[in-house]
Amino acid sequence: MRGESLKFLFPVALAFVLLLGGCKEKTDISQDLAEQQKASMDSATPVLAQTTEGTPVDMDDESLKIDSAEKQKSNGESEESEEFIRKVAERAQIEEWFIWGVKYHEGNGVELDRSKAKEYFEKAAEKGHHRALFNLGVYYVTGEGGAKDITKGVECFEKAAAEGNEDALFNLAVHYAKGIGVDVDLKKAAEYTQKAAELGIPEAVYNLATMYATGSGLEKDEAEAFILFQKVAEAGYPTAQANLGVYYLEGRGVEKNLEEAEKWLLKAAEQGNLSAQFNLGVFYAKGKGGETNLVQAYKWSALAAAAGDQMAEGNRDFLLAEMSPREIAEAIREASDFTFDKYKELRSEGILQINPEHLKPISSPLNATNEEPTINNLILTTEARPVLDNPTELHKP
Repeated sequence: MRGESLKFLFPVALAFVLLLGGCKEKTDISQDLAEQQKASMDSATPVLAQTTEGTPVDMDDESLKIDSAEKQKSNGESEESEEFIRKVAERAQIEEWFIWGVKYHEGNGVELDRSKAKEYFEKAAEKGHHRALFNLGVYYVTGEGGAKDITKGVECFEKAAAEGNEDALFNLAVHYAKGIGVDVDLKKAAEYTQKAAELGIPEAVYNLATMYATGSGLEKDEAEAFILFQKVAEAGYPTAQANLGVYYLEGRGVEKNLEEAEKWLLKAAEQGNLSAQFNLGVFYAKGKGGETNLVQAYKWSALAAAAGDQMAEGNRDFLLAEMSPREIAEAIREASDFTFDKYKELRSEGILQINPEHLKPISSPLNATNEEPTINNLILTTEARPVLDNPTELHKP
């Protein structure tokens, strides 16, 4: 029994010994691996790591690539910065040339010298400065600072207009409309006028209105002309106000409205517009709503006549036969007061330097009678007339 027990324990003991031996061998292998790993980390050989995509990347090589890219970026920014500084300096130089041109043109801080002004405008214009191009164009057209050359002036205006210069657009429209330095081209004139009007130049808006009113360069459109005349009239331009009054008076492009007609004609006439003064004389002589006002008719006819309108002079003389002495005296006084007030206003604004004491008063006509005349229903057959002339004055720099 005992022998059998020993016989059973022997293989168990042997297995235990073998197990201990295996553990020792495994421990030795782990130690060897640890020593190899330590040696690997202490070595100078770069270690390969895994990227997120699983591709091996040499970490030291990547660092070199990043450093190189940063240097290239820095060099690029430096070149861009230098280019920016160069451009700013160039623009400053061009602007300085233009400013010196204006200084010599005006004699501002330097002796007035149009030749030098032109030289500076030429320098800036060669670099595309649109205001210098415009001013140079004016110099060529007017002959300032050198020889007159309208063709070159138009070329300068066209270059300035291409850069968006609004005054150049306006002047080109006038040149093509009038054939100044170029062949007459009403379509081009209308095109430039439209562009200048869109930029808000009142004179261009007025000119565009006249083109619609007369059908010059574009299709005639009285309604559009009325809208444009109204826009400029509301801005205070007397010629547009005179035309707007006629449009209301005759129902052109708008429903006839005598009250509006009177309102706008008065605004223009009070600013000295000759056409409005003449038309008011006709308006009051024919009667507003059937009622005539001979005093006002005479007043405005006399003022227009004094400004040189021969038709107004004929109307004024015709009115005398229909007026009482009291009406004549009142009309003369009102015309005289108006003339005196306008001169006084101009003088106070420094526009006219004139002594009011030297003004020649309007005298009473010699053929005035004491008889009460009968009102002639056929008085003044002359119709009201609009003024549709385009301004031709060049804008000064």
